[in-house]
Amino acid sequence: MFYTIYPLYNGNFSVVFKTISQNLPELKNIPSFAFLLQHEDGELILVDTGFAINHIPGVNSKGNREPEQELHNAVRALGFDPLSISTVILTHLHWDHTAGMYLFPNATFCIQGEEFRSLFSLNPNEETYYAPAHWLPLLSCIHLVEGNIELRPGLRLIVTGEHTAGHQVVEVQTKEGLYLLGGDAPFNYDQLWKLIPPEGWQ
Repeated sequence: MFYTIYPLYNGNFSVVFKTISQNLPELKNIPSFAFLLQHEDGELILVDTGFAINHIPGVNSKGNREPEQELHNAVRALGFDPLSISTVILTHLHWDHTAGMYLFPNATFCIQGEEFRSLFSLNPNEETYYAPAHWLPLLSCIHLVEGNIELRPGLRLIVTGEHTAGHQVVEVQTKEGLYLLGGDAPFNYDQLWKLIPPEGWQ
């Protein structure tokens, strides 16, 4: 029931806002990680799938990534075949976590049901957080889970909400102890959006 965790660095990106307020912080060189989990029996499970260089919302936003940081290349560099990944857990559906889903055609994608239901009640500014083109072609491969569950022995999904309605973290049992893969659980953008004056939303 033990897993080995391999961090996969997927490059970094900068989100640039059009100048509407001097109070907005600079969001530069945000690192992007996915995590490959290998069970003792050899099963491979991926947590999140990173961002796409050609899809970073915001005027003049950009990303940096070397070829070896492409997820499928990073998996191969560890000696594994990306096509053998059976399960991908998505902490949530934001564009910087779903862009590489297509790289894993043999996987089932585990997402909280509440994450999908919440798409029907987004605030106007939240729509840019999502890139449906990343996952709409893969709907038949998506497995919705409800609430906190043990996905496998030694692997639990725990709903945190807040960052998104269905945000989940992954608790992983390793030989060294329990680890939490937190997705974007530390990030809540409410205060950031309050820095944008009403005219800025136009």
